[in-house]
Amino acid sequence: MRVAVAGTFGPVHDGHRNLFEHALQFGDDGVVVALTSDELAVETRLEPREIPAFDERVRAVTDAIAEIDRWDRDVEIRELTSEYGIADDDPRIDALVVSPETAPELEAINDRRRDRGLEPISGIVAPYVLAADGERISSTRIVDADRRGGDRRARDRPRMSASRARSAIAAVRPPCRRGARDAGNFPLARPRCVPVETRKKRRNVPGSDSE
Repeated sequence: MRVAVAGTFGPVHDGHRNLFEHALQFGDDGVVVALTSDELAVETRLEPREIPAFDERVRAVTDAIAEIDRWDRDVEIRELTSEYGIADDDPRIDALVVSPETAPELEAINDRRRDRGLEPISGIVAPYVLAADGERISSTRIVDADRRGGDRRARDRPRMSASRARSAIAAVRPPCRRGARDAGNFPLARPRCVPVETRKKRRNVPGSDSE
């Protein structure tokens, strides 16, 4: 299975490492990391914040994957220049790692793949990783904490480690079929299989933790 994971990934944190670990675990035919361009990274922010440059994020992602890749997978990092790019037009992609927040957007991706005559892809749901204060770890919280002088609860010692979070995944399920009543391919989020509404305030990059 060739697995993709997409996001801004800057700065890299344990939530991102959890996404990478899920992609590596299931990506026995290779892993594609779709890393947002500098332009798209800015466009997908609800609130402006400092984002490392693309080349810096490539190095950080490469180092993070090298530390956790015990399967010795073939990993390719590609620049993502549009919201659904790579996932919706690459016939070699079999599955996409998503967070509970972005899982419902897989349906829109598969609609676009069908329009292109491509097979739909499956979703692999990676649970959130929580910080010591019980809140979800995110790059935005880390940047804000650093700006304030460092509230370490927002970034240190996650309550759920990546390895423990991995055990929470139910399975790699087949893609949601049009007309189904319950999208059981998303075991944690459990959204209904309905068309994805256009979000006017924020454009999440599908597959990422959106932070």
